This record gives sequence, C-alpha cells and structure tokens, in this order.
Amino acid sequence: MKLINVLADEADNGIIECAVSGKADVIVTGDREMLGLKEYLGIRFISLKEHLSS
Repeated sequence: MKLINVLADEADNGIIECAVSGKADVIVTGDREMLGLKEYLGIRFISLKEHLSS
C-alpha cells in the first residue's frame, strides 16, 4: 500500500490510502479538509448532501 501524506490528519491520510488501494471513485465525507481537496488521484471527495442529491 502506498503511504499518502496530503492532509494534516494522519487518520484522514489513512482513509485516502484505503480508497486508493481499493480503487474507489468517491469518498463521501463531512471532513472539511478532505472536501477542500475536491479530488486526489481521480478520487472525488463529496459531502453527504451532495451524494444524496445525485
């Protein structure tokens, strides 16, 4: 697994690592720092509200 260090919170980086490893398309989150990234390696970060309205 590739170690990722793009956010200040190590636990958030771990979530992204799992998403990359699992080839996820989207992470649904309420975390403002993650949402601020908008996208990382093709993985989009969206809010629950955005997910439910799509």
